[in-house]
Amino acid sequence: MRPIYETEKDRNREEQTFKLLAKKMDFDYINMPQLSVVDKLLCYKDKRLAAIAELKIRTNRFNAYPTYLFSETKCSALLSIGEAIKVPALLIVRFSDQIAFTKLRGGYDQNLGGRVDRGDSKDIETCVFIPMQEFKIIMEV
Repeated sequence: MRPIYETEKDRNREEQTFKLLAKKMDFDYINMPQLSVVDKLLCYKDKRLAAIAELKIRTNRFNAYPTYLFSETKCSALLSIGEAIKVPALLIVRFSDQIAFTKLRGGYDQNLGGRVDRGDSKDIETCVFIPMQEFKIIMEV
């Protein structure tokens, strides 16, 4: 079994980000259990499901790179779940200067990628490269 790198501080930042977004964009959300493929279910105020969402928090600025690196396995799983329940799968990213989102789709360029700073060989995997121009900025932070 892989180590869990997510900390309580990470979970708190994620929750704060969703509270901020829910207030700004007037939606409700439902937390999913830790280690679920989906972080949150986004709902309209009448409780109808609007989308599923994955949130990532990054320390770099929004325009630091031409693409956003994302796990192909995670992307495929989110797309499959969204398709099965007939709602969009969203990737929301809190960068150091902006919060932005994109509706996930198939057909991204793929290659090996990941992080090497933790010394975990399983952090290197097939990744999709999402063009930054596909993200819509929600707000500055």
